[in-house]
Amino acid sequence: MIETENGVYLLIRMVSIEGNQLTYYQVKGNNLQKLGENAFAVKGSEEVRDIQFTVKNNMYHILVSTLQKQSQSGEVENDYYYAEGPFEEDPNLNRLSFSDPFSSTELREVSDLSMEYTEDGTLLLFKATGWTETRFRENTQFNIYQAKIKNNNETEVTRLSNTPSFSNFPIRVNPDTIIWVDHGGENHNLLVSSSRPEVITKADQVTKQALLHTSGKTIGMLSAGLFALLISIIWFLWPLLFMIIIMFTRVEAMDQDRSWVLYTGIFIYLIAAIWTKDLLFSESLLSRAPEYLSFPGSPILYLLSFGLISFAMLKIGSPTKDWSIPVQLTYFIGVHVLLITVIFGPYLL
Repeated sequence: MIETENGVYLLIRMVSIEGNQLTYYQVKGNNLQKLGENAFAVKGSEEVRDIQFTVKNNMYHILVSTLQKQSQSGEVENDYYYAEGPFEEDPNLNRLSFSDPFSSTELREVSDLSMEYTEDGTLLLFKATGWTETRFRENTQFNIYQAKIKNNNETEVTRLSNTPSFSNFPIRVNPDTIIWVDHGGENHNLLVSSSRPEVITKADQVTKQALLHTSGKTIGMLSAGLFALLISIIWFLWPLLFMIIIMFTRVEAMDQDRSWVLYTGIFIYLIAAIWTKDLLFSESLLSRAPEYLSFPGSPILYLLSFGLISFAMLKIGSPTKDWSIPVQLTYFIGVHVLLITVIFGPYLL
């Protein structure tokens, strides 16, 4: 039973061998006025778990939730089907898919789903597992999403919450506001998402909990990045060996701070870094890193780009410091390794 601006409606479902028989009624006083009936069937491997409906412009809009009786993964799998049409027309169920708006995959474990018809069309409110950057070493979490069903039965998904805690039980308070329960350890918080300016203004502040969480994640990511320093020692050994050879074979070049010694040392370092890049830029690291860091050829591109940045910083600082060649080379390598540690290090473990 649902209540809309046009009245109260009732849907009765009867299950038979042929399928699911649906009968629609409108409540008028103490009587029921029959609006129509139709039927649908699902696959033999599926079981209907829930049916939601609404009525608009003398047409039904139904959302059918099914459960796979047996799945290859052994996990519970839910599917959602949507249909709309005149009351006497059988539903043409179309399976809905929900793409993660922040990754190239689909949202998983969709549940707590509710349907509402608005001026913008049919909207679905639900929780699902999707991409988030609010957690340390984990890039997925249950958050709250909204999906708009388009004319071709495709969905336009919007993420309404983005917290590191488990979010569920979303409820739409009004067209501009939703609330949900955020499970944060022993404490459960009731959070709000709204498009109203006065609500956004009040919420536009950093809380103590958010500050502590951000600080903890930052420290954790930087500590993981320290492992990049250990790997970079291998890169440093080759220019170090070159400098030792120069010290014993071309002493005058070191004494006179010949620039070719510095450039050769930098070249050897970058060649060593590119040659052994797989030690740091492993497949597991690239799979955890965001797309702007893990596209094809990104390790070489970033190694060379960081090299240009390090060289520019060296040229800005060295003329005023009167550094020797070994110090300049060490400075270049130090800045280069620091950039790699900060940018790629957090995804190493």
